[in-house]
Amino acid sequence: MQRSVLCSMWFACLLFAPAIHAQTQMACTASAPTPATMRSAGMTELAGDLILTCRGGTPAVAGAFPLVNISIFFNAAVSSRVTVAASGTTPPQTEAILIVDTPLAVDQKPCLTNPCLNTDNLFQGRYDSFNSLSWINIPVNPPGPNADRVLRIRNIRMNTTSIPPTGGPALAFVSISGTQVSSTLANPQQTLGTVRAGVSYEIRSALDGALTGPISLTACNAYNIDLASTPGAAAYSSPGGRTMLVKFTEGFPNAFKRRNLGTTLTEPQIAFSQDNPGISYNTESGFNSTVFPGVNGWNRVGVADSGTTLRAVFTNIPAGARVYVGTREFATGSSLDAGGIPTTKARLTSTPGAPFVAAAPDNTIDGGLKLVPSTGEISWEVLETDVNSGESVAFVVVIAYGNNPQPAASTISTSGGFGPQSLAVTATAGDAIPRFLGLTGPTPMVALNVCRTTLLFQFITNQAGFDTGLAVSNTSRDTLTTAPQTGRCTATFYPTPFNAATQAQFPILSSPTLAGGEQWTFTLSGSRAGFQGYMMVGCDFQFAHGYAFISDFGSKNLAQGYQALVIPDRARLADPMTTAPAGSGEQLIH
Repeated sequence: MQRSVLCSMWFACLLFAPAIHAQTQMACTASAPTPATMRSAGMTELAGDLILTCRGGTPAVAGAFPLVNISIFFNAAVSSRVTVAASGTTPPQTEAILIVDTPLAVDQKPCLTNPCLNTDNLFQGRYDSFNSLSWINIPVNPPGPNADRVLRIRNIRMNTTSIPPTGGPALAFVSISGTQVSSTLANPQQTLGTVRAGVSYEIRSALDGALTGPISLTACNAYNIDLASTPGAAAYSSPGGRTMLVKFTEGFPNAFKRRNLGTTLTEPQIAFSQDNPGISYNTESGFNSTVFPGVNGWNRVGVADSGTTLRAVFTNIPAGARVYVGTREFATGSSLDAGGIPTTKARLTSTPGAPFVAAAPDNTIDGGLKLVPSTGEISWEVLETDVNSGESVAFVVVIAYGNNPQPAASTISTSGGFGPQSLAVTATAGDAIPRFLGLTGPTPMVALNVCRTTLLFQFITNQAGFDTGLAVSNTSRDTLTTAPQTGRCTATFYPTPFNAATQAQFPILSSPTLAGGEQWTFTLSGSRAGFQGYMMVGCDFQFAHGYAFISDFGSKNLAQGYQALVIPDRARLADPMTTAPAGSGEQLIH
């Protein structure tokens, strides 16, 4: 009988030994319940949280907790901020953190020592390689068979520029090990986000109409002439006004983000703690606390340097022309609330990639205009936005130039997107968060056409007793409401016979500046004596006309006069004559 009982107990021990052993191991399951939508141009995009839910093991009632190691590999570069530099063989530490369970703010205990303490419940991840993070020797008390221990990993930032922007996944491959952890992790591959285009950038008319090409302006017709000379001008000039809009449109809701939960127009630099482990704050900043100490860079954990920055670049601005932009969002072209107020509010920043400092406007026109600097770069920071709607935000663009002298012909172009732009593709300590790569454009926005008339005098002479009198008239002042133009003319001589030696005898001749209604007159004998051939005159204004009068001296025997031919040129200001085809300008004679 006694032998039978012992045998039965021994058999039971054998039968249940695996179950007893299993209770000494934590079994964990990975999940990512709220994948993020990540911007395709982003180099520091916040991924969704990665959660390991563990059950089992034997809770420690005394002494050090069992140690756990977690490693994660990603399908793109990791870019979480480095908070502690590498030391010897120890890799850098980052802002990516492991949170044990879901501690309230008052109960959060960052690990500040090496080794970490049983009482710590927040741990910084190590930056092992360009696409991997790890947490080594983390004290985790097993919960036992009837409870869960939640290990939540937050502030994972990824460079998504290498992931397809049509919904490509941001993947994590997780492993966990330790003295009381099962080597088998359930669901080790998780999708932490999907990648999509975050913004589109386009030029629009001043009334938010579609533009099929650049706006055409003529250089000799001054445009916003007061702003051309005085950035502090009180109003637009006529002709002039708003030239166009540039518009940024979200690729998906909440692609535009504030820096912090507390960021507003009135308090753009205020920072609240974002310290609830279970909440996604929809800001550029991740999980952070204003009371974390500076030890090991905990005060920088999760903190972004700025909100989403909208960047525009203007190129090919000729000397003599200026480009201004609005310092704030413009209602026309922007998404509006029920009261007609733009839902995204952005302001021109003087510190792109750093905490917001407003750029002072140069004047008060349209809420404040700012002269684009010589770099051509302008940035607005998003300070308020609706996280639940796809939004657009537009800004005024103003071109300004005078006509004496007139600017050179040019096509001004623009590129736009998120900023600041960076080449720092992996985790660093000092580069801006957020940062981006790639702009839309360049898109031609303004074609600044030169004002020019080319005249051909087919035959002129100062030989064999003849002389030629010449007149060039600036007829831009007329009764047809044409705006008077100002410029100079240059005469180039082509002698007969034509060769280098004969051409050198008759150099180019330049006129004084001619205002609308003025004439340039001269004789060959008084300017280029002995010349015979033809002459071409180029004038820096439209509607130039020429007349030549050839006669013997004293006009005693022979005399002949003719109008110079107007050589067809690039498309110019439309002919004021109503019989001319639209946009034809003046051509041969009239």
